[in-house]
Amino acid sequence: MSMGKFVKNEKFFLPLIIFLLFLSLSIRAQVDCGANCDTCYDKSACNADLDCGWDSVSSKCCRRLEVRWPDSPAGTSISGCTTVTGMVKYFYEWGIALGGLATFFALVMGGFQYLTSMGEPAKITEAKNRISSAIFGLVLLLGSWLILNTINPELTKFKAKLELTTIPPPAETLGTTELTPCEFAYGYKQINWEGKEKKIDISSDPIGFQDLKSYTIYRKREITNLECDPFQPPPENTICVSNPNLNEYCKKNYCLLEPCDPKTEFCCDSTTDPPCSDGYYKAGGACTLEYYYGASWWIIPLPGCGAKIGSLGAPSIADISAYNPNFAETKCVRLVKIITTE
Repeated sequence: MSMGKFVKNEKFFLPLIIFLLFLSLSIRAQVDCGANCDTCYDKSACNADLDCGWDSVSSKCCRRLEVRWPDSPAGTSISGCTTVTGMVKYFYEWGIALGGLATFFALVMGGFQYLTSMGEPAKITEAKNRISSAIFGLVLLLGSWLILNTINPELTKFKAKLELTTIPPPAETLGTTELTPCEFAYGYKQINWEGKEKKIDISSDPIGFQDLKSYTIYRKREITNLECDPFQPPPENTICVSNPNLNEYCKKNYCLLEPCDPKTEFCCDSTTDPPCSDGYYKAGGACTLEYYYGASWWIIPLPGCGAKIGSLGAPSIADISAYNPNFAETKCVRLVKIITTE
């Protein structure tokens, strides 16, 4: 090689080497997920970590597989925590894509065979059969969802019912505790509890609630063991109420409720906004609020609730997206009462 050609090649390869070196350093410089992949809530940050992988079905980061599988044509990715439901969705999308590609090549081959048949009846018949078979296969492929939905609609929903795991009951048990169960929650479509509120009752199934931004969970204010006179003003931030059941905390006919400072706590009664006309409540209670995506098939949105995003147990949160960015995609919620035992 002459010196002139070497210089020309060097001018080409030197910037390329510098670019590749910079690219490798920039990739390694990305922030990893640390010791626990669960701390990553972003797909790009999760996939940048060599030990972690993103599961798009549950929208969480966990330990990667030994072999990093490519995303499906619809964008579904799998990792070490992908469930049976996620694997079915992943391979189903690949099957649809590869089946469509095979049908395309079959049509091309059938068309080419028809054009080159030179009028021979046997070749023309064979080409027509190939084309008709490809078209029938394409119709069968595209109609597979309709067929599965006709046999059993649950086969097309990709919910946790397809997983080989034990479905937990609607409520959880904490063991011996004195926590008071919650009664209901108020959700808001704006942060900092602003805008029109919507009441969320305890339920066994998720209910529709799009664009939830903040919430407060309420429990009943408990009766204390302090007797009171209903004809005298009660102490500040408390109320004198009738005690017809003479419970274990108060053996008198009238007792004080636990205090609730409206300046620093979330109190709710008939005079507050939002109102609680059937009693006296304050933020708290042994409950969690679960968040769900909207239902979808592949990339097509469907009515109803989809996979669970996560849950929060704090009594009141001003901006749920600060805890998990995926909560911003909430379409359904479920308030779950935690069972307490003596």
